[in-house]
Amino acid sequence: MLYAAVAESRFRYSLDLSSAHIVGIRTLDFHGIEDLTLPAGENPLSAGIVDASGGFLYFGAYGDPNRSVPAKVVKVQISGLKHLQTVDLGKDTYGVSSAVFDPARNTGYFGTLFGSVIGLQLTDMSVLASLGLQQEDNAFTSAVIDPDGTFGYFGTGSGTIMKIRLSDFSPVANLTLLRDEKGFTCAVVDPGGDYAYFGTGGSPAKIVRLSLSDFAAEEVLTLNPGESALQAAFIDAAHDMIYVVSGKAPAQLIAVRLSRFKREGAVQLPLPNQIPACASMDIAHKTLYFGVDDQPAKIIQMPAGFNSP
Repeated sequence: MLYAAVAESRFRYSLDLSSAHIVGIRTLDFHGIEDLTLPAGENPLSAGIVDASGGFLYFGAYGDPNRSVPAKVVKVQISGLKHLQTVDLGKDTYGVSSAVFDPARNTGYFGTLFGSVIGLQLTDMSVLASLGLQQEDNAFTSAVIDPDGTFGYFGTGSGTIMKIRLSDFSPVANLTLLRDEKGFTCAVVDPGGDYAYFGTGGSPAKIVRLSLSDFAAEEVLTLNPGESALQAAFIDAAHDMIYVVSGKAPAQLIAVRLSRFKREGAVQLPLPNQIPACASMDIAHKTLYFGVDDQPAKIIQMPAGFNSP
């Protein structure tokens, strides 16, 4: 199954009056079979977590800083697509833009555009801890967690990666890698926990390979001209590949060989004049799904092949 969050098409210019939808799509025949309308005000949604073994979805809702309405996290039961619970993330918390999941502790960590990271115990949806940092330098736009759940790595829109010890929510170190260019927009971690890969929003975009053992940037790969504003990243460690989706028309799926850390090839998405609003990849079946911000919204399925040079 694929689950997508969709904003209300007849937006009423007030978040407290508009609703988001969560749509369940059966990938076997690419057919929408479930649709959940959330309560008014829980919109727009971003930064989703899928707990497949537990049977739950979690989405961040932006909040409204102009009216002091805090960001929220929405919990949805996958079976039957049922809304279960919504929790406020606290005063002055807005713009959920990144999330990571620790399945061993059933904990989610949510980064915001306003310089906060919030830890949430997902069993009872209670806030465990929060960390507030300087807003202008720490819009947390991407994040990964190491496989044993010890550290979270949060990339910012200004080009810094912050390492946070999750047990006590303390910053351990930060590393500024970009200056005078657009910062990080997506990230993945390899299953062995040796490296994390952070993609940027620049033109052309870059991918930074970060060594987690010593928290150092090992290599930086600059993509080809026109391959800009990365929207999403996926890792296929078994086949030695990373895939990233560019967000500037014409949008592309770009493949990078991990062992050589070199661009392997690219394929253009079937969007000549549009860019994807979000993307997900079925690694096992080499299939890409991406959403298009249109009226009505669309989800497009395509094979994740690419052309080698």
